[in-house]
Amino acid sequence: MGLLMQIVILSLLGILSVLWYFRRTAGLSQEWLFPSNSVPCDCPRRCAGGWQQMGSKCIKYFGVHRTFYAAERACRHAARKGHLISIHSSGQNHVVQAVVARGNCHRPSIWTGGQRIRGSRRFYWMDGSSWNYSSWGCEALDESCRRRICVQMNSRNGARWSQVSCRARRPYVCQYPLHG
Repeated sequence: MGLLMQIVILSLLGILSVLWYFRRTAGLSQEWLFPSNSVPCDCPRRCAGGWQQMGSKCIKYFGVHRTFYAAERACRHAARKGHLISIHSSGQNHVVQAVVARGNCHRPSIWTGGQRIRGSRRFYWMDGSSWNYSSWGCEALDESCRRRICVQMNSRNGARWSQVSCRARRPYVCQYPLHG
């Protein structure tokens, strides 16, 4: 072995022994000496079993008939950060329509996470996302009934939306964010 190689090996042994000494006397953890990969993984995540990916969220049809608020609670229990579905484009509307059609032959109307702000013609999504798309049928904004404040989708009517009493019982579609 050459002289240079001996110097390198002795230097490395010296560094390791100093680190070992400090670890033993200063109570440093092995994590400090040999850190693990602490960079957050940007790995693609998958939806849980029975859920389907739609963009950056996972969605699932539930055939149990519940009131609007009971369906929202069920979504929160079904998944972390779960809510009734919010729909932000025509494409998403058609995906939800297809999911409902696969799981629901008897009842065409399902709850979305849309709700009207009382006393106004404005709506919001239960998940807090912006109301930037709608697919209303012709009876959508009938304000004659004060109870009609929740939004349902009729999957057999071109996936058009309408207002209905939140006390009505409907199947529903839940969502949760794929990342987070």
